[in-house]
Amino acid sequence: MKDENQPNGPSFFAEEAERLRRLNECKVKKKDSTSWIQKVSYYGLGVGVVGIGVLFIGVPLMAYNILSYSFVGMKLWNWFLVPGFDCKPVSMIYIAGLLLFIRLCTHTDSSLHSDESQDTVKNIARILGLMAAPWVIFLVGYIVNLFL
Repeated sequence: MKDENQPNGPSFFAEEAERLRRLNECKVKKKDSTSWIQKVSYYGLGVGVVGIGVLFIGVPLMAYNILSYSFVGMKLWNWFLVPGFDCKPVSMIYIAGLLLFIRLCTHTDSSLHSDESQDTVKNIARILGLMAAPWVIFLVGYIVNLFL
């Protein structure tokens, strides 16, 4: 008696290969039919996370940058330009507008200078350095103002 599961020559292997090919095609078709929904949901989730990151991290950092440089600029103006050149004292809002105008006129594309291969520690150190820069300038200006 012949067993159905026993190989009986080259035709058995050809039939088995054909059966596995058809089975694999069915799996691929089944994956492709539902994968676009998963892709859309993953992309939507990614865009949402980036949007929340920009909203809760980027906007406050930008506001901090504008306010800190405006404060330091106002202090330096009032310490050095008012007594030295008989200028009027200025407010933080005036300096903020002046700084934004200067930034607009001297803007360079930062993507040309960025290195995408930097690791997270270097990026965090760069951000902390940018946050500390106005206060280092303020400290140097304060020390110079003490000797005037």
